[in-house]
Amino acid sequence: MRKIIIILVFSVLASAQTPVDINLGKPVFEKSVGFFPSENRPNTDIEVYLSIPFGGLQFVRTTDFYTASFTVLVVLFKGKELITKVERVDTVSVSTFAETGSPVATRPRPFILADVPGGEYSLQISTRDRESGAEYSEKTKITVPAFPDDNKPYFSSVVLLYGEPLSPCIKSYYPASESLFYKLEVLSPESLCGDAIRGIKNENEVFIADTVVIQASGGIIDLSGSFVFPENARELVLFAKVRCNGKIVAETEKKLIISAGDYFLTAATPKEAIDQLGLIGTDREIRELEDAFETEPEKLGSLIDSFWKSRDPTPSTETNEVKEEFYRRLAIANERFEGITEGWRTDRGKIYIIYGEPDEIDRHPFDLGYRAYEVWYYFNPRRTFYFEDRIGDGTYELIRQE
Repeated sequence: MRKIIIILVFSVLASAQTPVDINLGKPVFEKSVGFFPSENRPNTDIEVYLSIPFGGLQFVRTTDFYTASFTVLVVLFKGKELITKVERVDTVSVSTFAETGSPVATRPRPFILADVPGGEYSLQISTRDRESGAEYSEKTKITVPAFPDDNKPYFSSVVLLYGEPLSPCIKSYYPASESLFYKLEVLSPESLCGDAIRGIKNENEVFIADTVVIQASGGIIDLSGSFVFPENARELVLFAKVRCNGKIVAETEKKLIISAGDYFLTAATPKEAIDQLGLIGTDREIRELEDAFETEPEKLGSLIDSFWKSRDPTPSTETNEVKEEFYRRLAIANERFEGITEGWRTDRGKIYIIYGEPDEIDRHPFDLGYRAYEVWYYFNPRRTFYFEDRIGDGTYELIRQE
C-alpha cells in the first residue's frame, strides 16, 4: 500500500521500483571535534561528536521497538604511531518502522581522547553496523591546541547543544526553539582576577550578556549555560570574553544560523535545503521559498512544512510517506554518488532521487576506445538515462535521456 501511495499520489517521485529495505547503505556519519583543557595541562581532551542518519543503520524489530546497534572506533595517529583510541558500542531505538528511514540522526555521547599533547595528528573514525556488517571510515588531519599554564587565559571550543537529552549540534545551525544551550570552558591562570563576559549578538547589536566572576585561584572554569533567543532571530554569534583590570585579555565566538523545522537535518544551510526541494518543487514554490529566505526567514520553516503537507498522501496519519521517501533517497544518493560534490547534486543522484532505484543498470566502465558510461532503465514509466564519465574522475554526467 505504501508503494502504491507514493507512485500514484506523488508523480514527481514516481519510481519504477520502490526498494523494500529502508535501511540500505552504510553507517555514514558527520563529525565535529571539540578541544577542552585537560586536568593534566598543557594537554588537551579531544571530544569527537558524531551524527549518524537512521537510514544508514539496519534496524531490527524487537517486542516494542525497532533497534539498531553500531560500533564506533576513534583512533588518533601521530604519523604512523598510534597515540590513543576509544571504541564503543551504541544502540538507538525508535517506536515505529517509519522512523527508521527518516532524516533524523542518532547523536551518541561524545568520544573522548584524553590528555593529548598539542600538535598535528591524523584522526580516523570508523563505524560498523552490527546487524548488516556495513562499515564506513574517514581519516582527517587535525591540529590539537595546547592549554599551557603561562599566566594567560585560554578558551575551549564552543559546542552548541540541543535536544532531549542535550547533545551536540554537528553543523553551525541550530533548530528553532526558545533557548540556546552551549558548552564552554576557560582555563584561567592563578594570577588572573576579573570576570568572563558571555552573550549572544548579531552584527549590530548585543542582545543578551552576563558576567561570571573569576577568582584568583586558577583552573578550569565552566562557562556553559543557555540564553533565550531574541524574537525573529536568524543569524547570531555566541561570544565570550575574559576581562582583567578593564582590558579584554581573551575572547572567542561561534556563529550559528537558526533553522525552523526539521529540514536542517539534511542540509548545511537553509539555502541548501531549498536547493534540495528544487528537485521536485514547482518554479513557483521554489521562488516563494527563496523570497522568504531573503526577506522573511522566520517564515521559511512553515513554508517548507506546507510544501510537504501538500504532498502528503495520508494527511490523517502522522507519517508523510512522500517526505520520508524523498529524504531516504537523498541519503542513499549522498552515499553512492558523493565525489567532488555531494551525491544529491550529481546527475545520477538527482535521477535516483526523482525516479528511485532503476529496474536495470547497464555498466561499461572499461570498454576499449570509449569513456566509462552507464545506462539506467526504468520500465514503468518507461525511461532511459545515459551517463558518461567525461573527464575520468568518476563523475558521471547525464548526456541523453529517452
